Amino acid sequence: MAGRASSEIVSVEVHGLDELERAFPAWERRNETALGVALTQVALITSQVTALRAPVLTGKFRASIRSERLVTAEHPTARVMEGAGIEYGRWLEFGRRKKGGAKRGGRYLLPTARREKRNVKKRLAATTQKTIEGYPWPKE
Repeated sequence: MAGRASSEIVSVEVHGLDELERAFPAWERRNETALGVALTQVALITSQVTALRAPVLTGKFRASIRSERLVTAEHPTARVMEGAGIEYGRWLEFGRRKKGGAKRGGRYLLPTARREKRNVKKRLAATTQKTIEGYPWPKE
């Protein structure tokens, strides 16, 4: 077997770590903004699908379904709400069944949120990857 003896020292030089360290905070801010947008999109989809699934008699319950991005949070956060200001909103979501108590998993928002939760990780991973690829990293 030809080659180097196993006792020889191997050295590796890495260039650009200083530039990378300086550029990282800017990339982090850009990525956090992108993740906030992705979470807001998922919340919007969840609220729209929930509204489509909700029963309509007067339309008040459907109109009460909202999504919002929380800008006061430390990390990107979005939420979906339903039934605000409507006395029967909780009953529509969890209501009573003929036999037994309230429906545990909800009827409209909670099942939709569980389905969309599966897509959140994929969407956030794709967003992060896109941000990494699109960032003008320092070149040697």
